[in-house]
Order: sequence, then structure tokens, then C-alpha cells
Amino acid sequence: MDARNIFETKAAVESTTTPVHRGLPSGGHTGIPWREVEMPLNRGSTVTFWQGRYDMIKALATSEDSRGICLALSRYLPRHIPFDMGSLRWRSAGATMDRDLFGHHNEDFSESQEFTAGMGLFNSMDDLDLEIPDGPSMYNSKIRLGHIHRGRTEDGRILSFEIGSTLVIPLTHDDDHVGTISLFSARPNGFEDADQELIQDIGNTTGNVLGRMLEVESTNEDVKRQRSLSDSCRDLIVTWRNTGTGWEVDFNRKVEEYISTIDLNPEVLSGPFFVPPGDDLYRANDAWVHTYNTGEETMVDLELRDRRGAGKTVLCLFSPLIEEGNLLGVRMTGIEVENLDRNITDLERMNNSYRLMLSVLSHDLKNPLTTIMGFSEILQMQVEESKRNYLEKIIRMTRRMSDTISLTKLFTQIREGKVAREFVEVDLAEIINCSIETLYPRTSSHDIRFELKEGGSRILGLPLLEQVVQNLLDNAMKYSPEGSKIWIYLDTDLSGITISIADEGNGVPEEDRESIFDRFVRGNGQDGVVGTGLGLAISRGIIDLHNGRIWVEPNRPVGSVFRAYLPWDPDS
Repeated sequence: MDARNIFETKAAVESTTTPVHRGLPSGGHTGIPWREVEMPLNRGSTVTFWQGRYDMIKALATSEDSRGICLALSRYLPRHIPFDMGSLRWRSAGATMDRDLFGHHNEDFSESQEFTAGMGLFNSMDDLDLEIPDGPSMYNSKIRLGHIHRGRTEDGRILSFEIGSTLVIPLTHDDDHVGTISLFSARPNGFEDADQELIQDIGNTTGNVLGRMLEVESTNEDVKRQRSLSDSCRDLIVTWRNTGTGWEVDFNRKVEEYISTIDLNPEVLSGPFFVPPGDDLYRANDAWVHTYNTGEETMVDLELRDRRGAGKTVLCLFSPLIEEGNLLGVRMTGIEVENLDRNITDLERMNNSYRLMLSVLSHDLKNPLTTIMGFSEILQMQVEESKRNYLEKIIRMTRRMSDTISLTKLFTQIREGKVAREFVEVDLAEIINCSIETLYPRTSSHDIRFELKEGGSRILGLPLLEQVVQNLLDNAMKYSPEGSKIWIYLDTDLSGITISIADEGNGVPEEDRESIFDRFVRGNGQDGVVGTGLGLAISRGIIDLHNGRIWVEPNRPVGSVFRAYLPWDPDS
């Protein structure tokens, strides 16, 4: 068996995938002692050479933090790749790898730790910023940079040298670029004979270790952030999770105000442990049991006592704790009634301010916009051809602002229930034809085909249904290529009639098919299309007034189909 087989066999037997338990402290700490190791100037025997490679890869794979990685590189790497200084850089936990318009990474490696060949870590190193290329490739600079760099090792030694060449090793984890290892040599061609296979192993191993560390730290940060948000909440929040062998109970800091006098350990209790003995405890326990057994929400008002012994009325909502469709326990949210009254007062004050702002938008802005648009249209007929383009832009943007104000006002009226539900007989076929004419000349850029299937097209409804058809048709034209087909169907059955508008656009991703009907939400990949994000929210509000339903489905083979179902009689 030759030396390489010895290395590969040993590496296969001794796994180097030890789980990471700690995060990524930046350079400058002194928690890990460094024992200097003398580095041989030659590689020695073949077996010793491969054993040294194996020891380095194992040390990298079992590193618990950035310092461990740098210490492993400082100790073992000079035996295989001659260098003078090195720098490990990585992105902070939770940072995402954005790409620019050309597909290149926009990297922000804000964390770093420096090291030197055989002498451990650096507390400081100046002026070592390099531009790192995109993708899993190495950057080997043969140009003398002409800078003198100085640094101080952890044991106090000061070093100074001039960089002649650099070698940058990208670090990837699950196809994500997580950092780099930069090596610096005083020689102009210091890395010409670098072992490419070893460099690849170092990049893969260190990248995986860094990636796991970042995932662990990111998860810890998410937990801390959620805990911080929970503890800052003025409401009581308790969760009971059935682990199969007992109950895992978690609660925020507000709950602690009500359990300071309880002798039992609430961490392993089922049921509302924060309620003092008495009738309220029985009522709370009944609500808890009912929710856990049935999966139904239960609300009950309870009289609790805080640390000072003062009684407070708390409105408690017990709801099922469901994950991936399975009932795992119970979640309780409690609101102190005095806080509830205060919140209602605050909401009323905010609503009044909101209505005042809407009134200003509707009256003090809408009228001047109409005047601007009118005078611009007059000027457009009088100015020379070369200047009409500017006036067209003014008219288009003014009309867009006016439409946004009108849609916002309509949305608010629907949400506040100020739209009268006085249903009259309307003809949906006529509404569709009128909508096509209203949106002209834009409708001329698409092949729009309207088909009325068997059955009537008259229902009891509101004239606002024309707004729904216009919104859906307008979306179909915005998000499909010019010249493509748009189909409009009316389908009837015993219970009602369904309007369907199908296009040949890019379609709506499955994860967006519900959220796009919320206000100010637009689907992914629609940033280049002008819109307010209100059209579909208004359409849903109008359909809800008719006790109907609106949704989107994929069109086959491409595009989307928006459907709106309306009962023949909304009040039946």
C-alpha cells in the first residue's frame, strides 16, 4: 500500500465531520493558547508528507471556531504551501449572498482573523484588503504589490514584510460562497507550484466547517431575536409542547409576573399553571383541555394576581399548537383588559388620523392633479412634435397618481364597511365588454377573446364588479407579452357564475398565490412592472361583499388564470 492509499484509507476511517458547537469569534481573543511548532524546510518522507496532509485536513474539519481554523493552517500548511502571512475572512451569520444584474456575488466578508506561518495568530494586520473573484476559483497574483505590511502576533512579536504574490482560496458550502483564505508571500512567484488538489481540499473542508458554524450561529441569533421580541411584548405568551415523554413549556417574561408565588416547577407542567387555585383555575384548565383535545380555539377571561398580589383581569385565548399539520400542544395569548382598553383607544386615535390623511389625499391632491392633467393635454396639442414626449410622460405619471389615490380611497371604504350592499341586477357580459373598451387602446396590444358559455350572465351584484374585471384584465395585460392571447370566460352552475381571465405570462409562483391578494403585495419577479399593489386586494374586497371567492391557478402550458366566483344572489 503506497503513502497516498494510506492517507485516503485513514481519512475514510476517521470521519472528520465532528458537529460544530460554537460560533465564530473574531480575531483578537486570547482564549486558546498557542504552542509554537518548528516547521521543517523539506517535506521529508512520502509517508510523513501524506500524514501531514491528513493531519491538517482533520484539524480543519474538527475546528470549533475561526481561531481553530487559523491555528491549523498556521501549524500545518507551511509544510505543503510556502507562505508568510494569511487571512481568513467570512461573512457574518445571517447575511445573504446577493447577486448583481450580471450574476456576480456582492460579498461582504465583514469578519476576519489573520495568521502567520508557524507563529500562530495575529492581533492586527494592516492593509490586506483584496478583491476576491466570483465563483469557486483561485486568484494567484504575481504582481508585486509594493506595500510593507506589519503585524503583531499574539505572543508579542512584531513582523514586517513586503507582499510579492497572493493566493486566494474561495470557501463554499452548499454552493454558497461563505468566505476566503488569502495567503501572502514575499516572493513575486511564491505560489506558482501550489498543489491544486490540496488547495481544493482545503477550500471544501474549511468552507463546510464555516458554513456549519454560520448556520448554528444564525439559528442562535434567530432564537435570541424571537425571545427578545417575545419578552418585549406586553401580552402573556405560553406554549405547551407534548414531547411524547413529557411537556416542554415556554413562556415570556410577562408571564413571570404571575407565577412568582407558585412553588411547582412550571417548566414541566401541563395546563394553566399561572392561574391561582379556585374557580378560575378550573375554567382555565377546561379551556386548555378542550383546545388540546379538539384543536379548537377557546377564549376565557381570568382573574390573575401579580407579584404584588393585585388582581388583574386577563383575556386568555387558548389556540392549538400545530406544526406540519400535527397538533403538538397548546399556545395561550393573554391580554390584560386594562391594556386592551388602552389599545382600543390608540387604534381609534390612529384611525382618526388615517381618515384625515385620506381626506387630504382625496380632496387636496386629487383636484390639483386633475387640473395638471387637463392643462398638459391642452399643451400637448399645441407644442412641437419634439416636445410632446415630455408632456406624454407628465400626463401618464399624473394619471397614475390620480388612479392610486382613487384606488386607496376605494380600498379604505371597502375595509371599513362603508360600501353599501345594495344589490341590483347587473349583466356580467356587458361589464366585461365595457371594461375592454375602457382599457382601450392598451387592449389593442393583446389578442383578447371573450367567450360566454351556456347559461345567463345576469346576477344580483354591485356596479363595483366592473372594477374587479378591469383589475384582472389590466393585470393580465401587464404580466403577459404583447401580442399574446388573453381569454375571458363566464361559466355558470346551479349556485352561481365564475369569471375566468387567463393569460400567457410568466405565471404566479405557488408560494405567492395567496399573498398577492393582500394590499401592497406583488408577486416575485414583477419589479419591472408598474403597479400599486392594491388592485387584487380591492378585487378580493369587492368579491367578499358578494359572499364570493377569488383565487389564481396556473394556466397550461404557461401563464395564470384568475377566477372570481359570484353566487346568483349574495344574500341567499
